[in-house]
Amino acid sequence: MALLRDAGTDRDVIDRAAVLHTESTVAGLPWLTPLIHTAVAFHHAVRDAPDDLTATLDHLRETTATGDFAYYVGIATAMGGLPQPAGSAIQWLDDTHSPRTLARPRHHPPRPPARHLSCAKGRHIGSGGGVLSASASLIIR
Repeated sequence: MALLRDAGTDRDVIDRAAVLHTESTVAGLPWLTPLIHTAVAFHHAVRDAPDDLTATLDHLRETTATGDFAYYVGIATAMGGLPQPAGSAIQWLDDTHSPRTLARPRHHPPRPPARHLSCAKGRHIGSGGGVLSASASLIIR
């Protein structure tokens, strides 16, 4: 889902979520609503916007009040670093800190340049238009 990919950015996540919610409701797919709210909660958690996260959690609680998809509330609160709701049916395998850590953007060191290998038939295999043969080839990073 593109909303999750763009969470924490300035790529109109909230407006796109509203459009997606309207389209899914008109299409008769109400089960998508909790998922959309959870994606928006993830966006607010990544941006560290507690007031917006709280408002989204309120919408998510309303949407899941029947019990369907109620575990999304627990997931969203964990992503926001908030305490689990009373009576939550979620039992985390790890501590509740782990989902919050995963919700934060990570900075990875740059990947080392690729080393070029030769295939069994002696043809050069490279990242810039090299020839591939039927033999196995690797690019090692």
